[in-house]
Amino acid sequence: TVKNSIFYPSVGLSFVLSDALRLPAAINYAKVRASWAQAGGDTDPYQLSLTYGLSGANGSAPLAQVGPTSVPNSKLQPYVSTTDEAGLEARMFNNRLSLDFAVYSRVTTNDIVRATISPTSGYTGAIFNVGKISNKGVELMLSYRIGSATGFSWEPGINLSYNKSLVNALYGNLTQITVDNARTQTAQIAQKVGKEYSQLQVVAYKRNAAGQIIFNSSGMP
Repeated sequence: TVKNSIFYPSVGLSFVLSDALRLPAAINYAKVRASWAQAGGDTDPYQLSLTYGLSGANGSAPLAQVGPTSVPNSKLQPYVSTTDEAGLEARMFNNRLSLDFAVYSRVTTNDIVRATISPTSGYTGAIFNVGKISNKGVELMLSYRIGSATGFSWEPGINLSYNKSLVNALYGNLTQITVDNARTQTAQIAQKVGKEYSQLQVVAYKRNAAGQIIFNSSGMP
């Protein structure tokens, strides 16, 4: 069954502390918020079944060839991203200093990934849904208004953020998939269970205890 619709539910709640409580005079405005939301997405078209394209003609007979470079996947599903977030907004010191702080946790299931496969198969990649990828992080925005609120003013700001990703599960029982190879085949980008999203892996030479490269009988490292 082709799943060609995506449901986007969300809910949010906020509470203005400065309206409900007596806060110190230095705090002009304060609000806390929390939200939960889901969003879905898809990939490029023509990924579910084999397609053909015209590639010229032999005399008056048109020639066709297999169109996609990735193995089609008739069971491909939309990915779903679920996010929990909590935050605090505040303005202080006669509304000059503004603060916006948030913590979040996002879990993506059925993420759509194109894995690299051997070109001897007739394709260069395969597209499928991976199991579960999580992201957790914090964001902080600070700004300070210099000048008059009614005349010329300047409000420089700074934004700080930190995000930690983790590959929780992949397709089936796989613990690693390669999503891209370097032209020299000595480096690759891979997804590995238990590691951060998009690991860069390179070929390293074997070394002895002194740190020197070990060579084989043919003189190759």
